Amino acid sequence: SELQLVKDVEAFVASLESSLQQQPAAPPALLSDKVHERQRKRLDEELAVCCKVAELLASTGQSLEEQRAAETDKRWAAEATSRDLRLAAEKLEAKELEARAAIEAAQAELDRRRAERRHRVDKLQQKVLLFEAATGVRFDDNNAESGDETGGKWRGRLLGRTGSAGDVPFCLDANGDRDGSAAREALWRLMRPRGDWADLLGER
Repeated sequence: SELQLVKDVEAFVASLESSLQQQPAAPPALLSDKVHERQRKRLDEELAVCCKVAELLASTGQSLEEQRAAETDKRWAAEATSRDLRLAAEKLEAKELEARAAIEAAQAELDRRRAERRHRVDKLQQKVLLFEAATGVRFDDNNAESGDETGGKWRGRLLGRTGSAGDVPFCLDANGDRDGSAAREALWRLMRPRGDWADLLGER
């Protein structure tokens, strides 16, 4: 590895320095001063080159360590970000499930209310049919506001046998006339000239 190479170069440089320090102070008798100086200079140059190589390798090793540390930090940051994103996705999915459940519950409640109001409208229609059968009058719904999903009303006129003079405005409201009082009053006004309305007042 790079660190082992740096250590090897440093050991080589240390051995060179040790060998230079162990050179005898005086040259051998058979070796001239010029040759000794030339060898000394060559060793110094080699030592300088080895020192530069060691510095370069040490700098390279430090750069590699810093690069590895930076990559490790990036990997940890990426893992933390991925974990945060996963947790956020799980929370979002949980909220989506809660919202879907709330929507389904609201839809079920709306369907229940619609069914209940349709049932009220059906009961009003049945009242109209009963009134027509019992009184002989007809419920004119040409301009009527029919019952709808919001509760609605049945509006129209009870047409008497005496013609337009006997017509009475009539309203059956699913919300406001639950006890049938408005319907009985309209029927009473229509049937009063005939005198046969008394038995109908008690019926809803």
